Amino acid sequence: MTGNFEILEDAEKCRSEAKIYLPTGHTSGITHKGLVSLENGLKLKDVLHVAVFKHNLLSIQKLVENELCKVDFHAHYCEIQDKKSGEIRGIGKAENGLYYLINDSMKSIGKKLAEMKKLSGKRLGHAPMTKIKKIEELKEIDNKCEDICMTCPAAKFTKLPYTLSSSRAKHALELIHIDIWGAFRVTNIYNQRYFLTIVDDYSRVTWVKLLKEKSQAFSAVEEFVCMGKTRYGKEVKTIISDNALEFDDASCREFFCKMGIIHQTSCVDRPQQNGRAERKNRNILEMARVLKIQAGVPLQYWGDSVQAVVYIIKRLIIPLLSHKSPYEVLTNTKPVYDHMKIFGCLAMASNLCRNVDKFSLRGVPCMFLGYPLNKKGYRLLNLAKNKIFVSRDVKFYESICPYKLFYPNNKFQYEVVNNTGINIYNRGIEENGVETVEIDEEIKPDKEEEMEQNVNQPETDQTDHTLRSEEELEIMFHPIGTRIM
Repeated sequence: MTGNFEILEDAEKCRSEAKIYLPTGHTSGITHKGLVSLENGLKLKDVLHVAVFKHNLLSIQKLVENELCKVDFHAHYCEIQDKKSGEIRGIGKAENGLYYLINDSMKSIGKKLAEMKKLSGKRLGHAPMTKIKKIEELKEIDNKCEDICMTCPAAKFTKLPYTLSSSRAKHALELIHIDIWGAFRVTNIYNQRYFLTIVDDYSRVTWVKLLKEKSQAFSAVEEFVCMGKTRYGKEVKTIISDNALEFDDASCREFFCKMGIIHQTSCVDRPQQNGRAERKNRNILEMARVLKIQAGVPLQYWGDSVQAVVYIIKRLIIPLLSHKSPYEVLTNTKPVYDHMKIFGCLAMASNLCRNVDKFSLRGVPCMFLGYPLNKKGYRLLNLAKNKIFVSRDVKFYESICPYKLFYPNNKFQYEVVNNTGINIYNRGIEENGVETVEIDEEIKPDKEEEMEQNVNQPETDQTDHTLRSEEELEIMFHPIGTRIM
């Protein structure tokens, strides 16, 4: 209802003299009815003209029925929204217990609505809406502050969460993930400080290439692409890596273009996008650390432990692969486990020295370092000469780890070696101290053996005149060889 006749469109005079009752108890006649078009786009039908009215009154029931909209009332304002789209079509401001409809364009209405919502947030230092809505006087405020306030995201924006990817390539070597680890502070025996990890997305088979410099990584990738095509008959189609410059120079782009390989890189400082290679590096380092601690090998052999771990990982069952190992998925052959030994354990290998005689050592004490590539043998460290070699004629003593036994890294460590009769009490090696090793040997021969030795040995000569070969002398005077013999 309105008292302003000029805002009516298509005004029609009422035929009958309809009347309305005023709060004062008086009555007033209705002279005309018509259409009223508001600035916000609303069209009000059947608006009644009452001449004595000084204000305009809007019926919510008629508005909802004719305009197919809904009205949300809040403590300081109300919103008229479209039922289907939820678009705001009008806004009312609360004053003196009443809601006054703002007759203005939608553009200006949006600004006024935003100002109403932002006002309380600004006063409270842009606190989170979850806290503001707990205040009784402000609980009706809309919580979509980020849609209308640019200060909040500018001051509080954080990294968006990452979704767990469950995708998997359909064929072997179709998609590979690569990553470089290093540089490690300690070089291995070949002066290498890095390793390149390559993971096949389909079979989850992992390959590792030890590197001296990062610049060698691209040549390793080239070798792998050729190996995959020759050995497995598969072509690499996509390579995913981080933003390492070793894979983004002119020669790399030329090679990828020539081979038709798509090279995808992660965003800057977002290693999570290359997560499969990153997690594989973590898995390798965790297991390599376990092998190193278990065997007590020096840190310079970290490269051998990494390669041994990769050999093991290929043969472990993975639920993702329908409880198969990566080796089986790639080669369609079940892996064999009976040849695998404990990393770092003691081994006796056949003496490969050319200059031997009938009384030379036939076996030399060694430490097991892993499985060589393309050879049916074992990778061993000669404890006497400190040289690495490969041999197939090996006898293992898996209950004994030479470096763990004689060079422990824990103070007051006590170990008893089975079947030797030797009790070893070690004080350990401090990080910046001097190595101290104490060995108490308690060997009590039988009385009969002792009597036989006294009878056979001359009383006048108790000197040992045994002649020893050069190799045997090296073992005897080597810090480890002395204890082993």
